[in-house]
Amino acid sequence: MRRLLVTRPEPGASRTAQRLEDLGFKAILLPLTETVALPADADRVAY
Repeated sequence: MRRLLVTRPEPGASRTAQRLEDLGFKAILLPLTETVALPADADRVAY
């Protein structure tokens, strides 16, 4: 069985892994990035 490394963040990683497994691959989940909203600091924003 071929193995593939899935590096995308959740929730997409699980969906991608499931699709790959449906196609006969062994998916290994290793999310390398995460998108997080940071609070805006009005004093530091350039206009």
